[in-house]
Amino acid sequence: MSETNSTRHLIFIFLFVAGSVGIIINRTTVRASLQTPKDDESVTPLIVVDGKSGFIHIGDACGNGFVSLNQSLDGVQVSWQGGTYSARVRRSIDAVLSNAIVIQSGAKVDSDGEVVGQRTVFFYSRKDGRQAAAVFMMFPSDNGFSLIEGLSLEHVLSFERLYAQQ
Repeated sequence: MSETNSTRHLIFIFLFVAGSVGIIINRTTVRASLQTPKDDESVTPLIVVDGKSGFIHIGDACGNGFVSLNQSLDGVQVSWQGGTYSARVRRSIDAVLSNAIVIQSGAKVDSDGEVVGQRTVFFYSRKDGRQAAAVFMMFPSDNGFSLIEGLSLEHVLSFERLYAQQ
């Protein structure tokens, strides 16, 4: 499968998760990095993990799942998606992973050391030719999934540690 098809499958996951029930968008202004948030902006708590001191919430959508777009204080955007791990989502992520560079795959373990799912970290080529990084997690107990992606592996992993722990 070509890189374009892989990108299309990842875009399909994004659009699928956005849902058909309805989309609610909360949009704030994107500013230059390291500026103080305005009063009307939603800011995720500023916790320092690997030098990344938080992310500003840019927008989100919900329906058959959720999509959240965030930007680090140094200007890197990271999206977080999740929902039901359906056969359709499974086929889409399998197609993306077939052309991806998987750098880590194994059990997802919670803070108590219990295995709660499967986690895969990978690089893939976007439609615009840039390489992106992603973390895909599947949770069998609730038949759910989570996908975090952005142009920087460091930022994707920091976002995961800050906000996407099961």
